[in-house]
Amino acid sequence: MRGFELRYLVALDVLLTERHVGRAAQRLNLSQPAVSNSLAWLRYHFDDELLVRIGNTLQLTPFAETLRAPVRQLLAEINAVASLRANFSPESATGSFRIVMAQPTVATLAPALLRRIANEAPNMSVEIVDVDSDINRFKRGEIDLLVLPWQYLHEEHGREELFSDQWVCIACAENGPAPDEMDRQTFEEARHLLPQGPQPLNSELAAQGIRREVAAIVPPLLIPDVIVGTPWLACVPELLLTDAQREKVTVYSYPFRDSTIHYGQQWHAEADKDPRLLWLRSIVRQVVQKLELTPPSVIASPPVN
Repeated sequence: MRGFELRYLVALDVLLTERHVGRAAQRLNLSQPAVSNSLAWLRYHFDDELLVRIGNTLQLTPFAETLRAPVRQLLAEINAVASLRANFSPESATGSFRIVMAQPTVATLAPALLRRIANEAPNMSVEIVDVDSDINRFKRGEIDLLVLPWQYLHEEHGREELFSDQWVCIACAENGPAPDEMDRQTFEEARHLLPQGPQPLNSELAAQGIRREVAAIVPPLLIPDVIVGTPWLACVPELLLTDAQREKVTVYSYPFRDSTIHYGQQWHAEADKDPRLLWLRSIVRQVVQKLELTPPSVIASPPVN
């Protein structure tokens, strides 16, 4: 361990993730020469090149590949230890919570959750992180909580189901098919407005051999408004629709197999007993209950990954 400072471990993790000195420097908020110096020290310490240039890109050496998982796990454990407190008093606590949410969940849950945290933990700050962000941040312990569809959660970390939603199809009330006309043929003949980012529905439809002709791709929260005045069709989680938006669109039942979306919250295994996260997880559950989202007790058990 002589000379092996924590900063080298952090730099190593980011370099193994980014595979690019410039991007690693941006992530670390350091100069490129500083990151290059760290890489040189790491190469000397491990007696391995770690990153080698192949064409115009840097690739990990076989030894570097073996380092990725243990380095990430070690950083998560260090972060968990550094974050621990004997007690958590929300009224006097300082610091921040980082929560990853899918955009439909942001619209449904985030406003009430942020108000609750603001009132009960007024000196805490909250960062809502988009689901497209670096998932390794959660594995390193840099993200406190995931609130995502169940299939995106990790088996090896703590998790619990929060609520359920369902997929529905929507179209402009003036331009869409008749309310009783949503079947596979109507679905496949329509042009579709799709959301940006990873969507569980994409793989489910592909597995069933169901195709969609793409008309446009926009951020998920914009779909109910953008579709008004177009002849397009879209699939959205039903809870995403506001009462005002429902007046301008026709909502159709999803015409294929089970349309249920199970949402859960997840925390890092190393922080299972962390008082601050126990409090946060409890607040999330209470907000879900107050919003009267579908409780887990009335839906089927979430699918096993």
